[in-house]
Amino acid sequence: MAGFKRNHNSITGIEKKEIFRCINFAFGIPDLTVKSRLRQNVYARHAAANFLNKTIDLTLTYCGEVLNKDHATIIHSVREHENLYKYDKEYRFKYQTFMQLMRENKNKRWLCVETPFNLQIIKR
Repeated sequence: MAGFKRNHNSITGIEKKEIFRCINFAFGIPDLTVKSRLRQNVYARHAAANFLNKTIDLTLTYCGEVLNKDHATIIHSVREHENLYKYDKEYRFKYQTFMQLMRENKNKRWLCVETPFNLQIIKR
């Protein structure tokens, strides 16, 4: 499709800034998009990648576009999330906090699908 461009501000009916705000709050970081290797920033990116890929079912490539990362980095982040969630209590608590915030902020827009033409279909 020539000239096709995705809207990265809205992800399946959930505003990107809404997701980033919840991640930032739950993990105690100022900004998810900051290029930093501090542990809390890396863990927040792992959580965001897992949420986008597993919970919302976005493709690895699209997750990478949203987070400004390569699809291979998203694969790594999802695997790291699984290990961290299983073995790190602090990470698990922060991720559960993030998921609770997302549940509270969803406003019945959770079950939305993005079509190739950026139309949003709400399944209620």
